[in-house]
Amino acid sequence: LYAERAGVKADSAIETREIAPGDNRLGFRVVDGRLFECDGEKLVAIDVPATKLARIEGLVGIRDAARALVEAQPITESDADLVPLRERLNSLYDAFSKQFGCISGKANRAAFRQDADWPMLLSLEDVDEEKGTVEKADLFTRRTVGVTARLERADSAAEALLVVLAESGSIDEGRLGELLDRPSVEGLQELGEVGAGFRVPATGRWGTAGAD
Repeated sequence: LYAERAGVKADSAIETREIAPGDNRLGFRVVDGRLFECDGEKLVAIDVPATKLARIEGLVGIRDAARALVEAQPITESDADLVPLRERLNSLYDAFSKQFGCISGKANRAAFRQDADWPMLLSLEDVDEEKGTVEKADLFTRRTVGVTARLERADSAAEALLVVLAESGSIDEGRLGELLDRPSVEGLQELGEVGAGFRVPATGRWGTAGAD
């Protein structure tokens, strides 16, 4: 966790909370004015100074807004439907940068670089070190990804695995079964037999053979 890697003091009571349904992505959350980190199974409280908390909370907002816009693009045909998401991203970024400077600034980097989506946040800025300028990336002004047709059927578990990994970055058992048009457990067993997937003992979830 962040506290262990960055030397930040974890809450002495080690407060934990359940994650919201479907929200098991790794990274920071700010809940009821407290900083937590999601480890995939639960939220773990982290004790940070108020000034750092405000900085992290702002970056969390930008991260979530950028993620929402990025994920909406491949499934949204009308550019007009993306406007509210883009406006929110711009609004959050403008407010944050006015108070804390650019995302790639030293203090922001130190506060947020352990978040799983830190590379995505850095990609939101075009930094010219020679000129000393920082500008918003294209995502703030235009569509950067075209509409992608959703695949409805896969001929094998291996093919279905590639699809679900591309769509969600992890093994979505329900989507796997949908693509194969048969119980997901059969597809998972097939993946296990060829060594393409395995059940993680600690979590009971399925992972890919190449996962850390």
